[in-house]
Amino acid sequence: MKFEDIFIKSSTPIFSEIKSTSNLVKPNFDNFIEKVKQSYENKNFKQGKQVLDFENKLSKIHGTNECIAFCNGLWGMVLTIQALCLPHKTEVIMPTMTYRRLADITAWLNLTPHFCDIDPKGLGATVATVESCINSDTGLLLIAQPIVKVCDMHAFERLGKKYSIPVLFDSVEAGVGTLKNKKIGSFGAAECFSMHASKLINGFEAGYITTNDTQLAEKLRELRCNGLNNNNAIISNGLNTELNEVHAAMGLIGLAELGPQIERNKARYYLYKQLLKTLPSVTLVEYDEQEARGYKNILIKLEDNWPLSRQETLTLMHQDNILARPYYWPVLHTKETDYPTISGNIIHANNVSEQYILMPSGEFLSLEDIHKVVHYLKIIHYNSQEIKERL
Repeated sequence: MKFEDIFIKSSTPIFSEIKSTSNLVKPNFDNFIEKVKQSYENKNFKQGKQVLDFENKLSKIHGTNECIAFCNGLWGMVLTIQALCLPHKTEVIMPTMTYRRLADITAWLNLTPHFCDIDPKGLGATVATVESCINSDTGLLLIAQPIVKVCDMHAFERLGKKYSIPVLFDSVEAGVGTLKNKKIGSFGAAECFSMHASKLINGFEAGYITTNDTQLAEKLRELRCNGLNNNNAIISNGLNTELNEVHAAMGLIGLAELGPQIERNKARYYLYKQLLKTLPSVTLVEYDEQEARGYKNILIKLEDNWPLSRQETLTLMHQDNILARPYYWPVLHTKETDYPTISGNIIHANNVSEQYILMPSGEFLSLEDIHKVVHYLKIIHYNSQEIKERL
């Protein structure tokens, strides 16, 4: 693969199929069908034995007392914010660099998103950036995990206790990890996880909440059947967000195959780590290998001396079916919305948001593909002047 062959002679992409950042693990089909047959024979495709079994297994994995499964992570998050936010309070503090729908979710509940800055090294909110936003209207601290890194969850628990404000962790990207050997899923008032096909556990589309608060768990089980009970909320009562047996069956098979999947993820990560050491101006964001991690995502930083902008780099990659994507971009405080928002003192997020790229990963990316992707970046680096002229 040479510069001339890619950027001058070639009219076809390097990859015939798109190489994306999604996990896209397909659990064993025969085992999945066998699970579905059990629900069919029990004449129950609504919430039943599979869902209960799934919730129990997830509770053990996360080291928590309760697990409440939902049709997807988004609705689990909506209802948990509804359940946790302090009465008569109007603001939810969250990092500006996170999942693009968190602010929308908050606004649906007639609450105001209050964006805080992030740490340029940890890539997530810190106690300092969150505490600077706390005021008399704060009803909830919604702490979203960065990708690859894990925030200081112990410190946020202490912050919540200091101000008597509940802490909800959006741990969708943290997966089945640990922090100082305590299992992620057992922190704060509750934690939210997704089982979209792009995530570590594929439930087609599903999600769940973990908590050690039995009363909160009971409230969430009621809400997932009956919808929101707040007349001021935009979403009406009667919404059913239960997980069904088919999705639970898919998740159960995924759990059974989780260990081998993580090993495959680690192999891809270690190869990226090895190859990127020889690429100037690009730094791999590394996992904490002393802790349990899912190794699902590959995140790189374009250093200041990388010759192209991030957008130029992505444009080139996309032309060759390397579907890398910008890391949490645009930052939420810069987006136009039809609902009110509040921004704290945002210093680092704007600059950081232009530096990071999520690289192809997941089951449709072979080790050979990784060699090609990194070599592609090397060609860009060493031929940047001519590429700039062509751009």
